[in-house]
Amino acid sequence: GASAQGGSALVGFEDLADEWKDDSDLLFIGKLLVGCLAASYAVKYVGIVVQPSVDALPPLAIAVIFVPSLLNALKWYGRSQGSRDGLL
Repeated sequence: GASAQGGSALVGFEDLADEWKDDSDLLFIGKLLVGCLAASYAVKYVGIVVQPSVDALPPLAIAVIFVPSLLNALKWYGRSQGSRDGLL
């Protein structure tokens, strides 16, 4: 990971394999569970507190779908061109 040892930054979920390779199966599943629970609670309760206007919902929904997809495509395009970290 991105540490003082000069490692590269995490670029995607597949990089967690390198970061977590020494973990036991139980610890790995625990980390995944905690991450999934944290993300699901954040989505549920932030949505209650932050209420975008009805007019903002379609562009927000499009952004939620296309921004991560675009970033992933740029990452893999950069990697196919020989860059370890993609274009970003």
